Amino acid sequence: KSCTNQGVDANLITNSYDLQIDKECILYERSLSDANDQMVSTIRNAKSVLQKARLLVSQQKNVYDMRGCINALDSCMQDEFVCGTDYENCLDPTGRYIVNGAIVLGSQPGHAIDPTSATTSGVMTSDVCAVNLYRTWDMPGVSCSGGAGNAWNSNETLANYIEQTVTATAAKKNSTNLSEYLQNKIGYNDGDRNYGMCMSVLNKCQDYTYGKDKKYNPTNDVIKQYLSRVLIQIKAKQDQILSDYADSCVADVTSCLSQNNYPSTASAVSSNSMLANIAINACRPTIVTCMSVNGFSTKSPSPSEIAQWVCGIEFPNSTECGNVTTPDTTSYNIAWNVVGGSVSNCPTVYTPGSTISCNPNVPSNAQFVGWCSDNGLSNCVGGTSVTFNSTDTGNTQLYAKWECVSGYEKYGNVCVAQTSEQPTGDCSSTNLGACDQPGCTNLGNSYKWCSTADDTTLRCRLASDCPNYVQVTIYNQ
Repeated sequence: KSCTNQGVDANLITNSYDLQIDKECILYERSLSDANDQMVSTIRNAKSVLQKARLLVSQQKNVYDMRGCINALDSCMQDEFVCGTDYENCLDPTGRYIVNGAIVLGSQPGHAIDPTSATTSGVMTSDVCAVNLYRTWDMPGVSCSGGAGNAWNSNETLANYIEQTVTATAAKKNSTNLSEYLQNKIGYNDGDRNYGMCMSVLNKCQDYTYGKDKKYNPTNDVIKQYLSRVLIQIKAKQDQILSDYADSCVADVTSCLSQNNYPSTASAVSSNSMLANIAINACRPTIVTCMSVNGFSTKSPSPSEIAQWVCGIEFPNSTECGNVTTPDTTSYNIAWNVVGGSVSNCPTVYTPGSTISCNPNVPSNAQFVGWCSDNGLSNCVGGTSVTFNSTDTGNTQLYAKWECVSGYEKYGNVCVAQTSEQPTGDCSSTNLGACDQPGCTNLGNSYKWCSTADDTTLRCRLASDCPNYVQVTIYNQ
């Protein structure tokens, strides 16, 4: 008002302010519009990136078709940190017979078997159970007998072996079964993370390795088809290693024997067995393995078998090698078991081919019958002496058989006098002397019809007063 009093036009001033405000609003509105456009563009770009990422993830889940996935898995498994080239580090899940593609010296892997042939080194090819290395091909839960239950038996198929060994849990455990061993190497996915060395490959062909529920299927066709191809290669490699070693090991044995002064004639072997034994013992690991891969022995050969085999390869035209024997002088522990009795001053060791004697202490009023090889006392030899065959090896136990003398009968682990006298009448816990046997039994588990060391007459007694004999295995060492 003061301005208008001074002659200033108020409308001009307010219009000027309004104009300035309009300018500011237009600028602000434009900045908001620009920011909104920028945000829309950013969101559009983010959606594009997300779509590309989703597409890439989807593509990564199925990089391979079935054949490509099997090939990629094969390549991964032959990496030097997994099974190595030609699976040389995965030929023997036990680690006993083949390590890094070479025979373990001193082991007994057995001889190569061709399932299409009738025999190999005189051993029926159907009896793959006799070849230690081939036991890694046994069907799970089946006792290998006569070749039955093994993948390479003539009546079995590799497809059946794979079907039985590819299970939901096979990849999650260590195993000496070849199929399960390889599956454990490959690995699995539990929904949260990957395990194993080559699970990343199976994640790139999920159309074949995952189910409709998007969970990993451990019994998928990629695993089965991969095993169908690879297991044949591994078996062929095992056969080749066994055969190659069988071809060369005889020369190795001969060289070793020569270096250790093995006698130069078969007759000299017979006359100087000590010198022959020294050479054989020095070369034993090579000999035992060579015998095994040549099909001579499927189990640990005896010293005599080793001596005759060595003589045979050194002097193949000699007729004296069959007479070469090397007694086993190794001592083995022996335990004497006397139920109700004991032993004292009896030998604690034996050697094959020896005869030893032990006269046990049996219960009173009993007489010793003989020693038995089983605790059922069915396979027995009368008397106190026991003779071991030259082929008997290993720690053993013998069981004493005894019987009560005339006038006594066996009761538990003691001999009691035979008597027809029995208390008669009713009985109770306070009047046991008047019990007959049924009455004693009716009293319950706290009472028994028995004799004692001080009173051999059968009477009704407190169970705690009855003798409580237990079998004790006695080791004299």
